[in-house]
Order: sequence, then structure tokens, then C-alpha cells
Amino acid sequence: MPSPPASPNHHLLAIDDVSRRFGTRTVVNRVTLAVDPGEIHLIVGPNGSGKSTLARLGVGLLRPHKGQVRIGGFDPRAVEAVRARIGYLGHESQLYDDLSPLENLRFAARLHGLNDPDRAARAALDLVGVPTDRPIKVRRLSRGFVQRVALARSLVHRPALLVWDEPLTGLDAGSVLRVIDLIAAEQGRGTAVMLISHDLPELWRLRAQVHVIRDGEVAHSSDTSLDLGQFRDRYGALIS
Repeated sequence: MPSPPASPNHHLLAIDDVSRRFGTRTVVNRVTLAVDPGEIHLIVGPNGSGKSTLARLGVGLLRPHKGQVRIGGFDPRAVEAVRARIGYLGHESQLYDDLSPLENLRFAARLHGLNDPDRAARAALDLVGVPTDRPIKVRRLSRGFVQRVALARSLVHRPALLVWDEPLTGLDAGSVLRVIDLIAAEQGRGTAVMLISHDLPELWRLRAQVHVIRDGEVAHSSDTSLDLGQFRDRYGALIS
């Protein structure tokens, strides 16, 4: 099913006054955030501050208890075709352990209804530097290698919106640089990007807006034109 086009009157990702509870605890509290094509928004904050919950709300995996989430003007939980616009990486790889990287990516490409699943799978794996001629099952790969395959899976359908939660986890230095370059390239082609990460020195190379989440709320917003040392001073004061 083709995804509905984004209305020019709407942000690609709009999180509007959104709150989410787990039991009696409010994990995300009245957060408003808009991500447009070609923008990178970096979400940072201490453990348990609500960052991952915000990401899951943003892609429609969780329902907000207050406010609304829209992708191109549509509710991702109500309009199934909207999900084809999203490339999501969470804490789980969403890979099948008994399939090879190429088999995993072909399967994902078929789920997205791509015309040439093999070509799309190989292209996505090439983006993250994963060879396609090694039929090794995912269960036998290192943590870093699995992460690269998972990143490729989120890219296989060339989504308009990327939401990546800790994308640099487990990667060696060379792979980190490759992924940073990949994010910059996605930004250059007009992809909207939302990143959750603690890896500030690496991601500070990107042209990005930065939001500090504390106790489920946006406590501060800045951008990477600010000196990283100055940002860290502000961050430390906010969460102390």
C-alpha cells in the first residue's frame, strides 16, 4: 500500500503536547517537538528520563495519554501506510537470528513491498559496510555487526523519517564514523532524523538541534553550533 503524501501544511513528525504514563508515573510530560525534512534532532538526557519512550511515541509504537503524534499530518497508529515512511531502530534489532544479514534485509524489503528486494537489501547493507557474500546467521555475529545490520534494516525502504535510539551502540571507531557520515548523507537528501544518544562527541559533528529531556520534559533546547564544552556545562547544571 503506498504511503500517503505529507501535506505541505504539516511537519513530517509533529509531537504536540504529548504525555505518557506507565501506571501512576508520568514518563513523558507535555512534550512538543517538530521535525522537518533535512533536520536532525538529537535527544539527550539521563537514564530513565523518557527518551526511549518519546521515540516509541514518535513512531506510533505507544499511544499517548495526552496530546497527539502526526507523521505528515497522519496518526501513525491509525493509518497503517504511514509506517512505510518511518525507519525505526530501537533497543531490539528486529532481526531473525537464524537468517543471514542478506536474508534478513530481503525479508524486510518484501514486507515493505519493494519491487527488487535483493537489490534493496544489498544497497542497504552496503551503506553500513556489511558484506553480502557471507551467509553467516545473525546469531553468530558480534554485537557491533548486529547493530550495523539493524541500521541497514531501518534504511532498506529509504524512509522519509529516521528515528534511531542509541544507533552507535557496540560500534567500533571506524563504524561510528561511517554511521555519522551516513546520517549526514540522509540529512542531505532531505530525510528527517530523530536520534537518541549519549554519544555527544561523535554526534556533535552533525548539524543538529539538541533537546535535553529531564523527568519526561524538554528542559533545554540548543544546537550543535554551541561549543560542546559549553553544552556539557549547561547539561550538567540541568540534571544535577
